[in-house]
Amino acid sequence: MPQREENSDPLYDKSLLAKQAWKVAVSPVDLGYQAETNWLKMPNRWTLGQVAGVEADSTNRLYIFHRGDAAPPLLCFDAQGNYLFSWEHIRFGRPHMVVCDKGDNVWLIDGGGHVIYQLSSRGDITAILGTR
Repeated sequence: MPQREENSDPLYDKSLLAKQAWKVAVSPVDLGYQAETNWLKMPNRWTLGQVAGVEADSTNRLYIFHRGDAAPPLLCFDAQGNYLFSWEHIRFGRPHMVVCDKGDNVWLIDGGGHVIYQLSSRGDITAILGTR
C-alpha cells in the first residue's frame, strides 16, 4: 500500500485549517439576525471579562454575570442597552451562572465559592445557599 505524504491532504495541513477557520465571516444561511457591536452602553470605560451568563427578567432587564476585574461582576442593562446598575458588594470566587425566576429574583451561582445567591430585583441578598 502506498504511503501518503503527511501534507498531501489539505485536511491535514494545520496552517490551511487555521486560515479556513477564520475565513468564514457570514453564515451561509440567513437566520434573520444581525450583530449589534455597540448595543451595550458600558459606563466608566468598563469592559467585560469572560461572560459566565446572560439572563433577562420579565421587564426585559438584562443581567450579565462575568469573570473579569475591569467591571463589577454583575451588570444590569435595560432593553435598549443602557446601563442601569451593578452589584459590587458580593465577592465571587468564579462566577458561573445567572438565572431570573418568575418573581424577578436574580439567582447567581458562584462555582468557585460553592455558593448560590438569591437577590431581589433591587439587589438585596434574600438567600444564600452553601458556605464559602
